[in-house]
Amino acid sequence: MTNEEKALEIIEAIASMVSEEGGAITISRDLDYGTGTLTDELGCHTHIGSPGLEGKAAFESFMNGLHGQLVRGTGLSWYRPEE
Repeated sequence: MTNEEKALEIIEAIASMVSEEGGAITISRDLDYGTGTLTDELGCHTHIGSPGLEGKAAFESFMNGLHGQLVRGTGLSWYRPEE
């Protein structure tokens, strides 16, 4: 699958998530370039990417992490704060 195809699937997944009542997803900085933290409207979060990579490898790790979490449902589990 090309990066362009992955990008389209990621955008479709984000559009689906935020179209729900109260739906939200935030992508914020984590350790360094190529890593990030995803947080949903309930405060649940997970991490994507691999620290220590540079350039294209870091970008690929970030994109694959986003695609895995938002499209395929793979990657690190989501931390769910206790209610």
